[in-house]
Amino acid sequence: MPFRLDNSSKITLFVLFCGLCVILVFFFILYLVKVRERMLGTGDAEASSEVSEVDSEDQRSIDSLDS
Repeated sequence: MPFRLDNSSKITLFVLFCGLCVILVFFFILYLVKVRERMLGTGDAEASSEVSEVDSEDQRSIDSLDS
């Protein structure tokens, strides 16, 4: 004998399922925002350190050309 649900139970399960999906999507978006902030934070620090290294190398090459 197959298991049957009446209409009100189907609607209740559907609403609960949709609510769960909305909560999961919300937390997934929060996770993506945190990962993006972390990547941008470290990315900016690495980029600025690389720029300062390039600037110091350029300065050394300019100094060697002057002498």
